[in-house]
Amino acid sequence: MDLTDRADMHEAAEYLTRTFGHLDVLINNASDMPDFEIVSPLDADLGEASSAMEVDVIGPWGLVQSMLPLLTAAPAARIVNVSSLSALQIAIVLDIGASLRAPAYSMAKHMLNALTSVLARDFKDTPILVKAVDLGETATHPERGDDDNDRPAAESARGVVWAATLGSGVAASRAATLGGREIRLRTQAEVNEALALLQIGKPAGTGAVVAVSTLEPMEGRREDLVEVLTELAPQIRAEPGCMHYSVHRPRGGADGPLLVIQMFTSIEAFRDHSAGVADQIPRIGALLAAPPAPPTLFEPVSQSAGEAEKTGLLGTGGLAC
Repeated sequence: MDLTDRADMHEAAEYLTRTFGHLDVLINNASDMPDFEIVSPLDADLGEASSAMEVDVIGPWGLVQSMLPLLTAAPAARIVNVSSLSALQIAIVLDIGASLRAPAYSMAKHMLNALTSVLARDFKDTPILVKAVDLGETATHPERGDDDNDRPAAESARGVVWAATLGSGVAASRAATLGGREIRLRTQAEVNEALALLQIGKPAGTGAVVAVSTLEPMEGRREDLVEVLTELAPQIRAEPGCMHYSVHRPRGGADGPLLVIQMFTSIEAFRDHSAGVADQIPRIGALLAAPPAPPTLFEPVSQSAGEAEKTGLLGTGGLAC
């Protein structure tokens, strides 16, 4: 399907209407990244920026409109928009070694997150859930070469499947008893009510936390450090509170620091992670030019964790960990 061709979208909607009569899941995964080598918006090609916006933002927007009758005909449809860590360069001014790396792509993914929030608000009183997920570094770029720590596509796809089946029991609309009250999970409002009941008597949540660490390897030991961090990746990504884990190196440079970006569902999850990898600190420290500094922690500034749940951004750092 050509995401720049509205006729294609309407034709697909007509086929699905004739064949199935409804659409359970719409996954907006197609993307255009025309400016990977560009590191400043001042050098961006606006034609490429327009192309990225058309594919990454207007396309998914148009698909939702075209498929709306099919989505509303389903018992509890899901819309999943595949986002990117690049959007955090704008959302929280995350520094990944450039003024704005891949500006057209990054701006488009930032706008896709905004679209996710707006759509989620429009669907808030319906069974339809709209979520954005970031799959992290994935081995899907043969045209520019994949990094050693990139995950196989099949592994990253688990995050999409998770979001696409989130609260799949909603479709049954069967009631359960929670805290002496009958609860049905038919709409996002009812899901939020159930979550609030589950939190009664528990400490308030802190919201998602992004941890950014800069590791300066000893001379000649950078690849050894990469090997250790890559080895730890499956363990960290399997942690219940992990939303994203990736390791980055300066592009085109044989030397320089490594940037480790992690995202956790809460500060408590980050603390559990820190305790779980504490025994690895000496091993990592032995490869560093200086003792590792505590990571810098970031939290959302534009909305609370509760608002993020309502608006559909389940952590822009990703859910495929």
